Amino acid sequence: MVDSTLVVALIALLVSLIAMIIALGQLAAQLLGTADGYRRCSRSVMGGWAGMTRRKWHWREFRFETFYTTPSFSLWSSSGLDMSRQLFRSRGLLVLGAGDAHNDARIKDRARYDHSRDLSRASWLLLLDHIHTREMTYWGLVFPREYHEHPQLLDPAGLGGEPHANIPHRTVVCITNRVRSWDFMPPDVVRPMGHVSLGDLISIGHRLGMAWRDIRPGDSILRAEGSGASISSAQVRGVGLLIDFRYDPASDDTRWKLLPTYEADMMGFGLVRADKPLFAARPSTQDFSTSDTIKAALKYYEVTEAALKVYTETTDLATVGEIIGLLSPWMAVESADRTKLIRPTPARADIASPFTWREGRLLFHHVLTTNREAHARSEASNYVAEVLEDLARDFPARFTGNSQASDETHGEVEFIRRLRKCHARTTAYFARFADPAAIIGCHISANIESSRRAAENVTEKKPHPGDFIPEGRYSPTMLERAYIYMDNRKSFVELVASENTEPLFEKSEDIEADIEGAWWMLVLRGIVWFLSVDFVEPRAFPNVPSVFWGSTTPVYIG
Repeated sequence: MVDSTLVVALIALLVSLIAMIIALGQLAAQLLGTADGYRRCSRSVMGGWAGMTRRKWHWREFRFETFYTTPSFSLWSSSGLDMSRQLFRSRGLLVLGAGDAHNDARIKDRARYDHSRDLSRASWLLLLDHIHTREMTYWGLVFPREYHEHPQLLDPAGLGGEPHANIPHRTVVCITNRVRSWDFMPPDVVRPMGHVSLGDLISIGHRLGMAWRDIRPGDSILRAEGSGASISSAQVRGVGLLIDFRYDPASDDTRWKLLPTYEADMMGFGLVRADKPLFAARPSTQDFSTSDTIKAALKYYEVTEAALKVYTETTDLATVGEIIGLLSPWMAVESADRTKLIRPTPARADIASPFTWREGRLLFHHVLTTNREAHARSEASNYVAEVLEDLARDFPARFTGNSQASDETHGEVEFIRRLRKCHARTTAYFARFADPAAIIGCHISANIESSRRAAENVTEKKPHPGDFIPEGRYSPTMLERAYIYMDNRKSFVELVASENTEPLFEKSEDIEADIEGAWWMLVLRGIVWFLSVDFVEPRAFPNVPSVFWGSTTPVYIG
C-alpha cells in the first residue's frame, strides 16, 4: 500500500508545477505585453508586411520594443537603359507593377482580402494594391524590351553622340522599406502608417485618375476623388498630415491614362520643362499655370513689347500655347495606349492653334506640295515638305483627320516612331543654333494677333478657301489662322534678322530662305509633338499650384 505521505507529496509537487507553469505563463504574457502595438501589426492589419514585424528585448528596461516595417512611396525617374533591375535593387527600391514586385511577399497576398469592405486593414495596403495593378498595365512600356535588345534605337538621329537624347524620362512608382518603432507612435494612431511626400502623392493621384479638389497642407486638408478612388485627410497630434485612401472598383470609370513620364507629371502642376539638349543656352522650367507666369515666360523668351501688350490685354493662348509643344522634349512612349497629358494652362484652357488642328497641317502640306519651288527654298524646308508628304501618304487617318480614311499600311507604333524620328531631327537642327529660344520668341511675336485677325476675316466674310481639305468640313477660323501664319513669314524673317542673335545665319548665302527654313522646322516640331500626345478634358483635372511640385512635405497614410 502506497504511503499516504508520498501521495500527498506527489500531489503537492504536481500542484506546485502547475502553479509554476501558470506563473511562468503569466510572466511571459506580461513580458510579451510590454511589446506595445505588436498585435496591431498582425497580418490581418498589414498583410504580408506583418512578416517583418519584430520585437527587441531591452534588459535595462526589462521589456520588449516593437519594430514594424511599412512602405514609403516615391516616384523615381530616369531614361533609357539607366532603368535596370540591378539599379533598383542596389537602391533598395521595389518598382510597383514589375514582375519582381508581383511575386514579392509584401504584395502577392493582396488578393486574399476585400479591401473595400475590410476597414480594419491599413489603407496604404489598398493604395499599394491599386498602384501595383495600374502600373502592371504599362510596365512593358516603361521598360520596352526592344531598347535593351537594340540599343541603336535609342538614338535615331544621332544627336551629337548622346545615347539617350530623345528618350522620354519615364517615371515609375517605387516603394522602400521604412522601419519604425511603436514607442514613438502617437496615441491617436491605431494602425501602422505608410509614408509619401506631398509632391509625389499629387502626381500618383493624377496617375490613378484622381482630381485634386482641395490642397491646403497648412490647414491639414487634402481631398481628391475620381475613378472610384478617394483621399481624405486629418490632422493627427504628434504626426501631422494623415490621409486615408479608399477605392471602390464598382465606381471606377477610368478614362484617362496619363503618360508615365517626368515632364508629364510636371504638367499636372502647370510646369513646362524645356528640352535640355535643345535649349542649353536657356535651361529652364516655365510656369504656365497663371496668366502672370505665362507673361513672365514670354519675357524670358524675349517676345517683343508689342506682343507682350497684346497678351496682357487678351490673355489669349491661341498662339502662346504653342510654346508648350515647341519647348517640351519628346514625351510619347512607343507601343503605349497612354498618350494623355494634363493641360498646364490656366483653368486647363484648351490649346487651339494651326499646330494642333488639322486645318493647319493640311494647309502647310498643301502649300509645300503644290508650289514647292516657291516655298521650299532651303534644305530645311525641303525636309519638312518630304515629311508632311510621307505622313499624309502613310497615315491618312491620323494626319488628315479624315474619318473615312484608314492607316492600313502602318499601325500606331510605327506612327509614334515616325513622329519621334522627325522630332529628333528638329532637335538636331536647332541644336546648332546659339539660342533657339529666341527663334521661338520671334514666331510668337509675329503671330500673337493671328486669332483676332482670323476671327475678323471670317466675320467680314473674307476667309481663304478650304476646298483642298478632305470631306469638306473644316473650321474657317482655324484655316484662316494658318493662312495668316503663312503671310507672317516675312515678319518672322525680319524679326530674326533684326535681332541679330543667331551667328549661324551670318554665313548664309540666302539668309531669307534659311530663316524661312527655320520657321518651317518650327512648324514641323510643333505639328509632330502635338500629334504624338493628347490632352485630357479641361475639367477632368483642376489646377494644382506649381509650388507643390517636388514638395517634400511628409504625408502619412493610415
